Amino acid sequence: MHTRIIAERIAKAGMQDAQQTPFEDLERLPSGQRIAPLISPHGNEIMSTIEDSNKALVRHIYEDSATDPNALARAMHEDFVEYVPPILPWGGVHHGFEDFTKKVMPLVAAALDLGSLRLVSLSADGDRVAALISARTRSGKELWIAEHWTLHDGKVTSLMVFYHDTIPLLEDAAAGS
Repeated sequence: MHTRIIAERIAKAGMQDAQQTPFEDLERLPSGQRIAPLISPHGNEIMSTIEDSNKALVRHIYEDSATDPNALARAMHEDFVEYVPPILPWGGVHHGFEDFTKKVMPLVAAALDLGSLRLVSLSADGDRVAALISARTRSGKELWIAEHWTLHDGKVTSLMVFYHDTIPLLEDAAAGS
């Protein structure tokens, strides 16, 4: 796959000089380093920045989590940390995959209709990705959630979750929904 893409770029650019590379047209970072092409998690497109790569990984986690419960687990760094508002039943700081899957996800799944989760937007700056999400509680109340992802070398090192309004979650918990 990689060889074919590089060959196509060489042919398209019509490069004859052996000193040229297929990526001469890519921007340079302030340090002078060229931005290397990156392949999306699905292997079907070239991404030219770390932001593109990080957004694609986070998007992949959201899109594949419904059918692949291990999508996030595969992307987690061994030192993964999650931060959730302490007012929520699953709130606090959670370390690692086991803590996340045993202490957080069962309570989140009981509170939210995970099928209603919709990724509204993604923004990235370096190793940080911000996601805006809409979802519904189990009783059908709408929620807006912002998630701040930190990645390092293609692995998720931290996730900080912000709820616009926790009252629907707390009301549902009090009512036993």
